[in-house]
Amino acid sequence: MNLGVPKMKSHPITDENVRVRHGRLRELLLLLIALALLALSVWIWQPWDTKPTIRLRISAGDPASARHRLASSLANHLGADGFELEVVPSQGSEESLEWLNKGEIDLALVQGGLNLLDRTDVRQLCALELEPLHVLVKPEHEPILAEQGLMGLRGKRVFLSSKSAGTYVLSVNLLDFIGLSTQVSPGDTLQGDTLHGDTVGEDSVVVDDRWAGIEELWNAPEDMLPDAIFHVSLVPSPVAHALVARKGYRLVPVPYARAFAQSDIIELGENLISEASEGEVRELNRSLIDECTIPAFSYDVSPDVPHSDLKTLGARMLLVTNRHQSNETIERFLTVLFESDLARHSIPGLDPQALERPSEYAVHPGVDGYRNRNKVLIASDVVNYLENVLAIAATVTGALFFLYQWYAEHRRSQRESRFAEFMTRVIAIEQSALNTEVASKLDLANLIRLQRELADLKADAVQGFAAGEWQGTNMLNGLLALINDTREQITRLILHERENIEQSAASRQMDPDVLWRAEAMGEEDE
Repeated sequence: MNLGVPKMKSHPITDENVRVRHGRLRELLLLLIALALLALSVWIWQPWDTKPTIRLRISAGDPASARHRLASSLANHLGADGFELEVVPSQGSEESLEWLNKGEIDLALVQGGLNLLDRTDVRQLCALELEPLHVLVKPEHEPILAEQGLMGLRGKRVFLSSKSAGTYVLSVNLLDFIGLSTQVSPGDTLQGDTLHGDTVGEDSVVVDDRWAGIEELWNAPEDMLPDAIFHVSLVPSPVAHALVARKGYRLVPVPYARAFAQSDIIELGENLISEASEGEVRELNRSLIDECTIPAFSYDVSPDVPHSDLKTLGARMLLVTNRHQSNETIERFLTVLFESDLARHSIPGLDPQALERPSEYAVHPGVDGYRNRNKVLIASDVVNYLENVLAIAATVTGALFFLYQWYAEHRRSQRESRFAEFMTRVIAIEQSALNTEVASKLDLANLIRLQRELADLKADAVQGFAAGEWQGTNMLNGLLALINDTREQITRLILHERENIEQSAASRQMDPDVLWRAEAMGEEDE
């Protein structure tokens, strides 16, 4: 035992480990709260909540018509907005309305002015552009019609499209208005000016029904072509363009629009179509027919077709649906239709103002739902939107606050861990020095090593303070106080051992420095 050796001060280990554990728990709790708030904001936002694709069937008449092409263009453009439109060809608006009423299709682009009568399940979405009536005649008949108007068609063969088309209903009503009755040709029995052996009536036209559609007309021989073709279509009409370019037809005016629209709604009977079954041709609401113009040069410039702006009559194209379609589907469809640039540009005149035009049929409730969303006074969607925005902003702000608190706690925990590491090293050095003190002989080499470790530890602590590892000076001051205290005690032990070495060197008549170096290097005495 080294009697008389000064005792080292003991520094009991504090509850630093407990405090560090508590700090880490606080840090973990803050991180969990921040993550929970971020998860809540994402749940409110729901970026993954993509609406499912809605599949609808739409009909727009003959595949060669402009209306059908518009529907096909609309189907292409709506594909990116969550709608899959299947375009179903039909023989015309009457057939499309019949399918729609039965629920066999979901949407239809049809000619306006047609009375629904027993089609009680049809609902209107919006009224679009006017579709002019094109009356195309063979070039040899153009002078006669220029002089006599449509009365020049007396005794001529005319094609009025399929009986399931709106063009057929409009054309028969128009011919009746100007005083021409219609006689139906039963296909191949039509020969020259005779019909079943009977001469064509003086004030009649022969309805040539040998053609199932426009495409058959394009491929028909010249001598079998009708004298006149009636066709309702937007301008430019691909059908009219083909008839002008391929068959040489010319357009003639229909100057009766105002008078025709002011006449009463009529019920068709035997005086209009001979040999036609009862109810074969539906009524037309003439008051919905309007005057319109086919611009000059719409179909050719040499020769000019038409050579000047051509007056005619027309009906509005209607977008209709079945009343059983859900309001949500219709509102979503109208939103995409009117607010998507690609979809809006695919149909002429397609803008929200189309919803304000007078409706011909009962309006689907989904239309009112869409219109109400855009009214300033009815701001439930705006309020819901603002509520969602505020909720997201609040949760994100809270999440950021807790993330900041977590970061601050994490930094503080790192500083405390660093401080605890330094404290543990100092206490380990102090404990080693205590073990040396109570040994039978002081280990000078170990004491010098411990002193150097303390010096390195102090240098690291000061450098860490300069680098911002310590918050304030309290932690550094406490650490330096413990380091200095331990170093002073080790220094006293070294000095005490030096005195012992000097006394031993004097008794052994040795150089004290030699004996000191040997002890400092840990060499055994000989």
